[in-house]
Amino acid sequence: MSAAPNSSGFKVLLVATIALALFLLVIFMGFGPQDDPEAPDGSQTDGVAEGTVVGEPGFDPMELQFKKWPVPTAALILSGEQHGYFEPCGCTENQSGGFSRRGDLIRQVQELGWKTAGLDVGGLLKRNGVQAQLKFKTILAAMKDLNYKAFALGVEEVKLGADVVVSSNFEDNPLAFLSSNVTFYEAPELGTPVRSKVFEHSGMTFGVTSVLGDSLKPEVSQVSDVTVAPADEAIAKALEQLDAAAPDMKILLSHGSLNEAKKFAAKFPQFNLIVTTGGAEDPDGIPETVGETIVLNVGKKGKHAGVLAIYPDGDPQFRFELVQLDRDRFGDTPAMIEHMRDYQSQLEAQQVAIQESAVGHPSGASFVGSDACADCHEEEYDIWKKTPHAKAFLSLDPANEGHGYERLKGIARLYDPECLSCHVTGWNPQDVYRYRSGFINESFADAVGEDPDRMPLLVGSGCENCHGPGSRHIELANEGEDELAGKEVRMTLEQARSSNGCYKCHDLDNSPNFDFETYWPKIAH
Repeated sequence: MSAAPNSSGFKVLLVATIALALFLLVIFMGFGPQDDPEAPDGSQTDGVAEGTVVGEPGFDPMELQFKKWPVPTAALILSGEQHGYFEPCGCTENQSGGFSRRGDLIRQVQELGWKTAGLDVGGLLKRNGVQAQLKFKTILAAMKDLNYKAFALGVEEVKLGADVVVSSNFEDNPLAFLSSNVTFYEAPELGTPVRSKVFEHSGMTFGVTSVLGDSLKPEVSQVSDVTVAPADEAIAKALEQLDAAAPDMKILLSHGSLNEAKKFAAKFPQFNLIVTTGGAEDPDGIPETVGETIVLNVGKKGKHAGVLAIYPDGDPQFRFELVQLDRDRFGDTPAMIEHMRDYQSQLEAQQVAIQESAVGHPSGASFVGSDACADCHEEEYDIWKKTPHAKAFLSLDPANEGHGYERLKGIARLYDPECLSCHVTGWNPQDVYRYRSGFINESFADAVGEDPDRMPLLVGSGCENCHGPGSRHIELANEGEDELAGKEVRMTLEQARSSNGCYKCHDLDNSPNFDFETYWPKIAH
C-alpha cells in the first residue's frame, strides 16, 4: 500500500495549483495586457474596452454591455463579410444576423443619445450572377439608410466585375467605395473606388482607407479590367492623403488575412484602428493591439456587428463590444424589411430564376415528379407526403399559414433561386442552379420551353432530390430491367449521411442543429 500524502503539504500544493489556474484564466479572459506568444509582431489581446468582462462575476451574456457605458463623443458600427446574408436563412428561427436586426441594434444605440456611423470591411456577397448584382444594390441601399460612410472592396465585390461595381456607385452617393490598391479599367481617376475618405461625424473627423491583401490577389487575377497594386505601396500613398487632411482618427479596412492586418498595424502605426477580415466566423470580440493600433475582427455572415465607442480625452479612449444579432434581443427594422420586399419583387420582375441557363443532370435523366413514384412505391410515397419535405414550397409563401410563414415577414420567396434550390425538386442546392426539367415557376415556364403543367408536380423537396431524376429508372422498370432500374436511383444510408446526401440542404447555414441520426427516423422509408 502506498503511503498517505502529508495533509498540510498537500493543502499547500492544492492552494498553489488553484491560484495558478485562476491567474491563467484571468490572463486568458483578457483582464490585463499580455503578449501573444503566437504573434511575432508583438500583438496583444488586452481587452481595450473597459466594463464587464466575459467570465467576471455578475456577467450576463444576454446583457448588452455598451448600455452601461458613458455617452461617447462618437460611435461607429463595424461590420464585414456579409457573404450574401441580407437576412438569416428563413428556414431556421434561431439563426443570428441580418440587416433588419442590425438596424434594430443601431436604433438601440441611438436611443442612448449616441450618434452612429457605419464602416464595412467588405465581402458583401457570396456568388456572382444576376441575383448577386441585385443583392449588391439592395445591400448598398440598406447601408446608406443605416448611415454607413464607406465599405472596402473585397474579393466578392471585385468578382462582380468593373461594370457592375462602377454602375452601382450612383452620383452623389454618400457611401464611399474604398480601395487603396484596386483600380478599374486602369483609370484611377475614375473615382470608383476612391483611395481614401475623410468624413465628419459627431464633431470628429475620420480618415479611412482600405486595402485588398496581397494574399487574395490570385483570387481576382482573372477578373478583366481590374488591376491590384502591392498592398504596402498603396497604403503608404493613401496615408499621404490622410496625413494631409489631419483627421482625428485614421482607420484601415483590411480585406485580407488576420496576419496581414497585424503586419499593416506594425508597419503603419499611424492607424488608430484596423478592422480586418480573415478571422473566425464567430470571433471572441476581444480587441488586439499592435503597438498603439487596435485590430478588430467582426466575424462572418453578418451574424455580429461591432459597437465602438470613442472617448478622445478618456481613459480608455475606446470601448468595444461585438454584438451577436440574435432574435431574443433584436427585432425587425421596417426600412430593412422594405428593402427585402423590393429585392424579392425585382427577382420576380426580372425572372432571375431563368436568367442563367439550366444544365443537364449528370445522370442524363430527367425529373418526373414524386407523383410518378407513387405508381410503384405507394408506401414510400405516403410517408414522404406526410413529411415537411412535401410542404417545403408552401413555406416560401406567407399566405400558407402554419408552414413557417411567420418567418417570412409577409414577403414571399417564391421567385428566389437561393430559396427555391432546397424547397423544390430539380435544383443544385449548394451552387444554386436549375437542372433541365427541374422546377421553374409556372409563369416563367413558357419562356424556357417547359410545360407549365409539369411544374406543380415538382413543388416541395421530392423523392428525386435525394434519389436523382427518375425518367431513366421508369424506362428501365417498364422494360423489365428491375436490377438496373434499382441501381439508377438507389441511395444507401451511408450516402444519405454524407455531405452529398441530406447535408446538401441541411448544412450548417440552413440547418445548424441538423443531426442525421435524429432526423432520419422521421422520414425513414
